[in-house]
Amino acid sequence: MTRGLETYTYPKLEETVYYKQLKNGLSLYLIPRKDYHESYAMLTSFSGSLDTKLTGTKIPFPEGVAHFLEHKLFEMPGGRDVLQDFTNLGADVNAFTTFDRTSYYFSTSQNLLACLDLLQDFVQIPYFDEESIVREQGIITQEIEMYQDDVDYRLYLGILKNLYPRTALSEDIAGSVDSIKAINKEVLESFYTKYYHPSNLSLVVVGNFDVKEVYKSVNEKQESLKIRKKKAPSRPEIEYYPVVSSSSFDMDIVQAKLAVGFRCRTVIDPNYVITYRLSIRILFALLFGMTSTRYQSLYEGGKVDHSFDFEVEIGKDYQFVVVTMDTQEPIVMSNRIRQAVRQFASDPDVNPEHFDIVRKEIYGEFLRDLNYTENTVNQFMTYLSHQQNYFDVPNILEELDYRTFMSYCRAFIDNIDTSDFVIFPK
Repeated sequence: MTRGLETYTYPKLEETVYYKQLKNGLSLYLIPRKDYHESYAMLTSFSGSLDTKLTGTKIPFPEGVAHFLEHKLFEMPGGRDVLQDFTNLGADVNAFTTFDRTSYYFSTSQNLLACLDLLQDFVQIPYFDEESIVREQGIITQEIEMYQDDVDYRLYLGILKNLYPRTALSEDIAGSVDSIKAINKEVLESFYTKYYHPSNLSLVVVGNFDVKEVYKSVNEKQESLKIRKKKAPSRPEIEYYPVVSSSSFDMDIVQAKLAVGFRCRTVIDPNYVITYRLSIRILFALLFGMTSTRYQSLYEGGKVDHSFDFEVEIGKDYQFVVVTMDTQEPIVMSNRIRQAVRQFASDPDVNPEHFDIVRKEIYGEFLRDLNYTENTVNQFMTYLSHQQNYFDVPNILEELDYRTFMSYCRAFIDNIDTSDFVIFPK
């Protein structure tokens, strides 16, 4: 039934992954789940807001082009409405753009093959019309301006501007009002040709389906598409300018918002990216998670509330962690956060017993999230690396010992630059 497909089994999770790189280069992952009624599919181009440089450099793509292209691919010749086509098939469709990928996905409980065919059609057969491009510039301009009133968005973008000044990471994924004015048909076609070659695309399908049937359908569809000369996409390396150690501005809010950011430049072994990412996540949970004595003390003392959180972003091209909170003492809290991270090795909360508690907690979260097919699709695509994938997380957590964990933490902390960004009430 699955001849020609590589098969990877995960007995503990009762999951099986079927993989095939098709002749044109597209990577196909099929994950059948017979007890589920709904199926999800996600087609991803490994291109995002990082695939550009600021104006005046050798790479001509303006900021926001990946996000702009995401919007435009939903348009088809003759005014055909892709959203309505999916609705007619009983499916919901959407898309999103991140730093390093753009994903198009749908969910359905019927007509899976027809939906897959339509997904491949609108993503892999682009149509660009100058008039509609101008119209889209107006729509995205409104979207950019709308986010200027979102205080949490401004906080996050503010700390990234401090950590990665003069780079694409410091820019809005949607671009700026000025940058999107430079996007035209030629720019979109050039970006699409460079980053949407099948060899830079992956399709993941999860749900109740026949593997042989879906594989046959996708393979035939890909063979019917126009053969394109392979181009190896290259992403500009991030330039590490000195961080802005601290900055702030005022908004119409009740209480100050603080973001403390940690930028790292450690070179990660591509075979162990997930292990490294989990280790850094565990570290910050030990220091600032709800099971830490620090969090309990700060919360009970009224220094922080439920807004206190942290985000770990570990990619092939970037590594950073951001701790955010609402606080009446942003300067004091920034110093306390920085000191805790720098002195992690001697922190009372960083010990083997607490490590085991947090590791089991993350394991439990993984098992809970695995019940949601949409989450499985998104996480599977997020966690793809050379030798590991999302379903390897349980084994990685079980095999991760405290000594190895600490070595990854030292590799991160010994190579960090730190910054804080504060939004004060007017």
